[in-house]
Amino acid sequence: MKSKESLLKKSNDADLLTLILDTVMEHLPASIVVKDIESGFKYIYRNKESFNRNIPIQDAVGRDDFDFHPQEVAERKRRQDMELARTGVELHWVAEEFDRQGKPLYLDKRKMRIDGEDTPPVLLSIEWDITDMELMKRKLAAAKEKAETSDKLKSAFLANMSHEIRTPLNAIVGFSQLIAETDNHDERAAYYSIVEENSEHLLQLVNEILDLSKIEAGMTTFDIRPVSLHSICRSVHDMMCLRCPEGVELCHVPSDKAVVVNADKGRVTQVITNIIGNAFKFTSQGSVSYGYRLSETAPDMVEIYIRDTGSGIPDDKLSQVFDRFVKANDNVQGTGLGLSISKTIVERLGGSIGVTSRLGEGTTFTFTLPLSDEPAVSDADDLVVP
Repeated sequence: MKSKESLLKKSNDADLLTLILDTVMEHLPASIVVKDIESGFKYIYRNKESFNRNIPIQDAVGRDDFDFHPQEVAERKRRQDMELARTGVELHWVAEEFDRQGKPLYLDKRKMRIDGEDTPPVLLSIEWDITDMELMKRKLAAAKEKAETSDKLKSAFLANMSHEIRTPLNAIVGFSQLIAETDNHDERAAYYSIVEENSEHLLQLVNEILDLSKIEAGMTTFDIRPVSLHSICRSVHDMMCLRCPEGVELCHVPSDKAVVVNADKGRVTQVITNIIGNAFKFTSQGSVSYGYRLSETAPDMVEIYIRDTGSGIPDDKLSQVFDRFVKANDNVQGTGLGLSISKTIVERLGGSIGVTSRLGEGTTFTFTLPLSDEPAVSDADDLVVP
């Protein structure tokens, strides 16, 4: 009687142990599949795989890959199993697959042949789900690359800034001293002009560095309200026409429609003048023209364009023009910050910015801003166009 009870207890313990092991295996972040080689690679055990992961364990025994996978996938697995059964060489690789919802799965896979002394050989496949780890690794790699790139650009910027700042400073100090020493009216006027030009350049350098600091610190403020684009474009022309290089014409292309946008007038003006000023540096003859038009692809947006007939941008620099500290031509004065700051401003205003260029023919910058349903708000220095 005790022997029977003992056997029954052992049987119950074995069932409980099997249940525990099945539960553990089912909840592991791994797929475990055991196939019997001699029975045509039928499953002896299968808890889950990257495809059809919700098949119950008991429904897998006695079936094979062709019962769970598409024909092409099952045939590929069968060829792999046959080669492993023949050679016994363990396989190990990382694969990118997809679940039934189309979400990517990154799996660390191992497949091996196990030869028992008194049992027929079997194939053991183990898949570890490393999706979270792989995605994190890729994010860290991207962040590391971005940080390294930013560090290189900042180092280049700092190396260049000493030259960029010292050049106008030396001119200001040197010609200020000459102004004090000369009594010739024409010479003094020429020196005044040089000092003024270099003072403006130095001020621009300082302003761009301060703008960048504010943007990185999240301290940039915007006064968003309905403003007239025609008014902005006309004031830009008044500001920039006197800075136009000799042999170059600044053209404001008027629109037949009065357009009002939701934006910060000062910031929009800053973007347009930044791009026009940049165009002046690379245009020795022809024109720099700008204007706006309603977007054909987004009915609630307006496009502002600035087009020049300058030297154009090389293809290898075109994708980098909005990056910080990048200059299309190292021989041209500037910090390489203006276009990056302009991109940040446009995006903060709810728009986007892009560029097209042909080397030797010119460049066109285009950015978008959201249209306003309300009339432009008038202020002391803003002429509202009805």
